[in-house]
Amino acid sequence: MYVRTYVTHITNIYLFMLYGFFFLFFSLPIQPLDNKTKISHSEETNEVLAEAEIQSDKYRSKKVDVEHLLYGLMNDDLVNEILSGLYITGDEIKDILQKKFKKTKTDKDGKVGTLYIEQFGSNLNEKVRKGKIQEIYGRDEEIRAVIESLLRYNKNSPVLVGHPGVGKTAIVEGLAYRIEKKDVPKELQGYTIISLNFRKFTSGTSYRGEFETRMKNIIKELKNKKNKIILFVDEIHLLLGAGKAEGGVDAANLLKPVLSRGEIKLIGATTITEYRKFIESCSAFERRFEKVLVEAPSLETTIKILRSLKSKYEQFYGINITDKALVAAVKISDRFIKDRYLPDKAIDLLNKACSFLQVQLSGKPRIIDITERDIERLYNEIVTLESEMDKVSKRKYNNLVKEFNEKKKALIQYYEEYSISAARLNRKKEIKKKMDEQAELIKNYIYANQLPPEELKENLKQMQDDFNNINKETLAYVEEKSHNAMNVDSLYQEHVSYIYLRDSGMPLGSLSFESSKGALKLYNNLSKSIIGNEDVIKSLSDAIVKAITGMKDPERPIGTFLFLGPTGVGKTELAKALAMELFNSKDNLIRVNMSEFTEAHSVSKITGSPPGYVGFTDSGQLTGAVRERPHSVVLFDELEKAHADVFKVLLQILGDGYINDNHRRNIDFSNTIIIMTSNLGQELFKKELFYDADNTDIIQHKRIMDDLRIQLINKCKKVFKREFVNRIDKIAVFEPLTKKNLHEIVKLRFQKLEKRLEEKNIRVSVSDEAIDYIIEQSYDPELGARPTLIFIESVVMTKFAIMYLKKELTDDMSIFVDYDPEINNLVINLSTT
Repeated sequence: MYVRTYVTHITNIYLFMLYGFFFLFFSLPIQPLDNKTKISHSEETNEVLAEAEIQSDKYRSKKVDVEHLLYGLMNDDLVNEILSGLYITGDEIKDILQKKFKKTKTDKDGKVGTLYIEQFGSNLNEKVRKGKIQEIYGRDEEIRAVIESLLRYNKNSPVLVGHPGVGKTAIVEGLAYRIEKKDVPKELQGYTIISLNFRKFTSGTSYRGEFETRMKNIIKELKNKKNKIILFVDEIHLLLGAGKAEGGVDAANLLKPVLSRGEIKLIGATTITEYRKFIESCSAFERRFEKVLVEAPSLETTIKILRSLKSKYEQFYGINITDKALVAAVKISDRFIKDRYLPDKAIDLLNKACSFLQVQLSGKPRIIDITERDIERLYNEIVTLESEMDKVSKRKYNNLVKEFNEKKKALIQYYEEYSISAARLNRKKEIKKKMDEQAELIKNYIYANQLPPEELKENLKQMQDDFNNINKETLAYVEEKSHNAMNVDSLYQEHVSYIYLRDSGMPLGSLSFESSKGALKLYNNLSKSIIGNEDVIKSLSDAIVKAITGMKDPERPIGTFLFLGPTGVGKTELAKALAMELFNSKDNLIRVNMSEFTEAHSVSKITGSPPGYVGFTDSGQLTGAVRERPHSVVLFDELEKAHADVFKVLLQILGDGYINDNHRRNIDFSNTIIIMTSNLGQELFKKELFYDADNTDIIQHKRIMDDLRIQLINKCKKVFKREFVNRIDKIAVFEPLTKKNLHEIVKLRFQKLEKRLEEKNIRVSVSDEAIDYIIEQSYDPELGARPTLIFIESVVMTKFAIMYLKKELTDDMSIFVDYDPEINNLVINLSTT
């Protein structure tokens, strides 16, 4: 007791003397300095100041105080000699000062900061104790590999290498969880894992020596076996070159000696790309680590991981998550999201779906919110147009009023639906509350070693049946309304599907996510848009339906087709119609004209310019479009005109379902439909055989077409390489169009014209005689439907335009196109509707 009092007394005297020294020092007269005068510190002074700063940072002081400078002085040999004459050692003063620091300096949480390293990172063990980190599933082998590596005599620093999102950090968190639960070998029990925040660690180290000082102090703490620290460095490749500014030594070089001797325990994590680029290029740094490869988990493992997260998400979002929703999140992300990895992409999709349902449940339902905003917009437009008197404005006004009334009716129905669904949800909550009360009563009887009354059991069973019935009603409601279902507190697979469709840019209602009934209608719907060649449409529809139902290789494109036949028979039109039918949008047709790829260097247009060339920063013409819209119909028009090098790229797309662009990104084609068109073998279509098809015997015509198909396929195998032809799912040969087909095409074109004139309220109709005349005047069997369509555009529609400009044709009129045999020409009859 006496010695301790004496030491404290002497220390206070020394502090008083030190304060006096600083007072005298700063009281000295200041001498003016010119610009040439330089102020420098001795090496000893720099060491004192550096140690003072370390102690200030360590105990989170707002400034470097006198006590910190005194602590720094205790490392000086001269000061220790002076103290020895007073029978005091520098270490004794250090201990007293450290107690003072711990007593007065606390961190933001009110807890004493004891480790220097903690101010640059987060304590994973502490997060486990607070419940922020749960047990990790599906990574037992990887965690075991890390434990084995940490317990090696030397080279005891594992580095986790894997694609982004596969769960490298989760493995380290899983290890921290096991350490806290003492589910590790006794050699690792009691260890603390600190995750280094690299940004915080490097901030404020712009001057030479500051970074090295921090790094050396961290290494010092790691080497101290009493601390039992395992350092986790995410993005460990950043250590290479870190702190090298202004001629300093980088972190990797400071770590190499202690890593090679196994004096510290360190876990690193980085991606495969960065490991190859940075760490493998520095062999001296690489060989000090044990590489632990982290692969993406399987579908089954990912489902288990999501099930382990289910309760946490339910608690956070205040909803229930069905198991089918979890499975849907995994399967949809695995099938359609190809540029990311499991489990990250599945967790992200589930997160977004939960957030959507939370907003839908706690806020105004989406469908009601959208409808109310539409009504407000329509009302403002109606008010604006009320004072306008011209015909166009009046018609627009009437259309807006009609739409406004329809929206109001729909809104009333939505609110009625909202009331019904709210009552169902409240009934479900009441039953759940009563079930919990009954279950608690039964539990109390069991705790008291008594048999619960049968009445309680029967009541609980009845409540359970009622609860299940409500869940069945809710499920049927969600299946009918999908994402627009209101007052639903459970996440279903329909919500997950909607979120993916919304965020991927895939139009809602796309056939890939529709029911089997919708898929079976594909042939009928395409036949309405494309006239003739029913056999081709049927084979195309069958292949698409097979792919949609999951009976195709998931790694290859949905379907690959080569369309052969004469020009103007609908090859390109069928591709457009398919994109519209599958994806409800013309934007989902990516058209590549192969006449632009006749040179060898034009391959760069597909994937993008290589590094060092102009345009390297831009995406390729094809890869950029597919990356933006992964669900598309890709049309390669006039295939035979492409250069041989282009076919090498196509070969990879057709076979593997992906290519790498100029930025080494994997561009996935497994959700695309590849259609290639070619006019190859047009010379085989002879007039005398095919262009009188209306009068040719059906059996004879079929025989001729079968022979022609064989000739065309043989010609393809001669022109295109065999391995290319073998990767095509279907080679479809289009037949020449008959006059009967053209008759239907002309009718369809006039119907489309009427749609274009719908805004002007102009009706268009055409007689059969007029159609026959148009075909007679324009029909060219070698060019298909194109001459006929050009005739309609250049002759008929031009007349309409001239009549409209002359005011002969005005809004709210009807046009009837007829044929007059007396003048042997078309006549246009106008009437008021």
